[in-house]
Amino acid sequence: MSSQLLMVEDAEGTTPQWRRQAIGELLDFLQLRGVVTLFLRLHPLLDSAEADLARFGAIVDHGPTFDIPLDRPLEEIRGGMRMNHRRGIRSFHANGFSCEPDTEWRYLDEFYHLYSLEFFEQLRDGLGDIAELLYVGANPQYQQQVPQIGLYDRELEWAHGQGLHDYFLDEGAHESLRHFKAGITKVQPIASSARIVVDPVEYGRLCALWEREHERVVGRTDGFFPPYLQPAESSMDEPARA
Repeated sequence: MSSQLLMVEDAEGTTPQWRRQAIGELLDFLQLRGVVTLFLRLHPLLDSAEADLARFGAIVDHGPTFDIPLDRPLEEIRGGMRMNHRRGIRSFHANGFSCEPDTEWRYLDEFYHLYSLEFFEQLRDGLGDIAELLYVGANPQYQQQVPQIGLYDRELEWAHGQGLHDYFLDEGAHESLRHFKAGITKVQPIASSARIVVDPVEYGRLCALWEREHERVVGRTDGFFPPYLQPAESSMDEPARA
């Protein structure tokens, strides 16, 4: 028994008939492998065939993400930012700070203290050429001095100089971060996920076991998914997570 988490790639250039057949064959394959449920995180910038996936399960919206299209001059992009962000960028440069791509991972030993060394080692080994903001941070020693917007702006400048199409800032886990990113760009594509029951019989059995054990009714597939893995102390009404 298992669940699967997958990233759906761009479906552009395919027909609805081809996509539905492909999804059906994927689900047949997964069922033969003992998979019970499938959680798909859909990328907001790619055509992930939501309408076709909706025929097989539930599509759940998770709110806005933040993206900067790079088809305009840098000054025009910066001109659309919130005033205090533009002020922060000027302060970043005026105080002599810099932010450069570390393509050789020379500063991994210093940077991992902000997060997790094991995670970044896996990231280093698996990344290709991706222009997407994942993590950003400043050493606590300089946190009060460095305008955070300056770090975003330097990465924006680098991505723009590479001739890339978008600089994707992803979501904001907290209201303060969403407010910060909303001041950078007004382009806010919606993040969503698909939840599909691959094996309905086994799914029903596992949900029944969970209900007997916890003396509660499992939630819908657009809530915590799969519901039979929900922690006993969590609320059935809590928002869905990606």
